[in-house]
Amino acid sequence: MKIVAERLEGGVSMKKTPIILEVDGESIPMNPFVQKIFINTILGMVRSLDKVKENAQRFQITIQREVKG
Repeated sequence: MKIVAERLEGGVSMKKTPIILEVDGESIPMNPFVQKIFINTILGMVRSLDKVKENAQRFQITIQREVKG
């Protein structure tokens, strides 16, 4: 799962798709409401971390699960 979000001055820009969700290389479409939920949740968690710059513009999260056999 790959999540990419862009943050601009004053908050998140909704002018272009600010978040892309891919699962196993397949893009998963999200409506603006769901995008806002993802963005606000992720940004809230990231902002609480000490080592993250306040003016960071791009966030990338990759989750790779181990398949148990």
